[in-house]
Amino acid sequence: MPRLLTARQRHETLARDERLFLPGDCPLSHEMIHGWLKASPFVPFCVVTSSGERYEIRHPDMAFVTKPQLYVALPDPDGIPSRVKMIATLHVTAVEPIDSGSAA
Repeated sequence: MPRLLTARQRHETLARDERLFLPGDCPLSHEMIHGWLKASPFVPFCVVTSSGERYEIRHPDMAFVTKPQLYVALPDPDGIPSRVKMIATLHVTAVEPIDSGSAA
């Protein structure tokens, strides 16, 4: 049986491994996403869904997680969010750190 990790341990593992593929491995939980959002210092990350969509979260205020859903603020070209995307956490297949040197 796999060893269960705390949200902090999962975050550290992701930061070390740079990418975690989750389908069939271990389910991505709302606690893991919450761990990424509450990490100190915050590390910008990208959420990948089962349909292949990618959502960048460059600031912890850009997302809100509940047990069944992840809400991601979608910024307009001026950088101010005007829409929110609701994603079922069951459809989040990976979380990847965003290279701080890459362009948005």
